[in-house]
Amino acid sequence: MKQIAVAVLAGALVVLGGWRQFNGVSISAEDQALCERMVKERWPGNNEAATTMLGKCASDPGLVAMMTAPVGSGAAEVASAVSAANQSDVMSTLVNAGLIGIGVGLLIGSSRMRRK
Repeated sequence: MKQIAVAVLAGALVVLGGWRQFNGVSISAEDQALCERMVKERWPGNNEAATTMLGKCASDPGLVAMMTAPVGSGAAEVASAVSAANQSDVMSTLVNAGLIGIGVGLLIGSSRMRRK
């Protein structure tokens, strides 16, 4: 019975970590819309650049932080905002990988418990 409980917990951790990693978008809809609007305003005539940047507004927290920085912000302020956004994204990825890793470790451990 203990092995089954460990296996169920392990499976839940793997599923949670995977779901967070692949579905947990860290960019809000408001920030994405603001980023898209700012890209269209900054590159009105260049469709290639705008198309490339618009695709990244949904997935790149650093780009969103750069595009949504207040106009007139200094380079240091914008760099700090981009760095903070990227740091948050890295920490989220580490948490997700940790959940998946613990889950896989528990699955391996529970399979070894059954063999004994």
